[in-house]
Amino acid sequence: MATLSEPLRVVEFFAGIGGLHYALQRSGVPHRVVQAFDVDDSAVRTYRHNLPRTPVSTKNIVSLQQADLQRLAADCWLLSPPCQPHTRQGLQLAESDGRAAALARLVDLLEAADPPLLPSSLLLENVVGFESSSTRTRLRAVLLGRGYSVRELWASPAQIGVPNQRTRYFLLASRRSACEPLSSYLLPHCGGDGGAEGGAEAEAMAGAAVAEHVLERYGAAMDLVSRGSPRSCCSTKTHPRSVKAPGSLLYDAAEESRDAEAAEAALPHSPRPRFFLPREVANLHGFPPHFGFPPEVSTRKQYELLGNSLSVQVVATLLRYLL
Repeated sequence: MATLSEPLRVVEFFAGIGGLHYALQRSGVPHRVVQAFDVDDSAVRTYRHNLPRTPVSTKNIVSLQQADLQRLAADCWLLSPPCQPHTRQGLQLAESDGRAAALARLVDLLEAADPPLLPSSLLLENVVGFESSSTRTRLRAVLLGRGYSVRELWASPAQIGVPNQRTRYFLLASRRSACEPLSSYLLPHCGGDGGAEGGAEAEAMAGAAVAEHVLERYGAAMDLVSRGSPRSCCSTKTHPRSVKAPGSLLYDAAEESRDAEAAEAALPHSPRPRFFLPREVANLHGFPPHFGFPPEVSTRKQYELLGNSLSVQVVATLLRYLL
């Protein structure tokens, strides 16, 4: 465990592509990530590609023992467990879903660990719906039983000035005294950093355009946003493969020009709505400009990994509140 003069020792469970790590960096809290865990090969490759100095383990969390907690000696646990067992669009199997076993194991460890091995703080992120699961009920009961103060909330990037609506459930736990109200850290307005105007190449943008037959069939139900829009809907891991619920689509017309004829002449064809590019989704999630994917990770997998990731901006705000 860290002393008052040392940085926090942090463990990232279900680390994904590094969103938790970048949130820690953005929070400004002195820290050291002593271990990150994930079992997805592409996620681990991406994490190591961007954060080569952080040790990443592919060990199954289900196999962790108290001896591992003693070795890690972590002050803070960060968790972003699989959302599929709890998502409103899935089967909502909760703890009956095999993908929930790893989180259940961590709850077991929290319940049984010797007090010196317990982290002083914990943050968990998941989809809206997790709060109704038996997994959450047991986790909260265990935390309260071990002397933690617990706060739960829904939060979205739109609350802190990012033009993206992506509401998620968060649980914050601390063994220290209760913190001040969260409202002082959240802004009630939209329109800030993290916009989707990344420097993507024109060729990639053209390839992201929605097909004409898709527009004809589903266009009336699509959520279209422009570069000047103060909001956008959540981009799921199926963006851009799902045409029924892909999140927002960018209508990249020359809308700022008052000379409609000049604008039309400048374009080779009428603009069509297009899907957000992976770099643009990463921008909305708050990943830094230098973040990227290794060449062996396909574009389709990039969308999936980003869809399973989190809002760096929101988690950073909550970490400043928690830590």
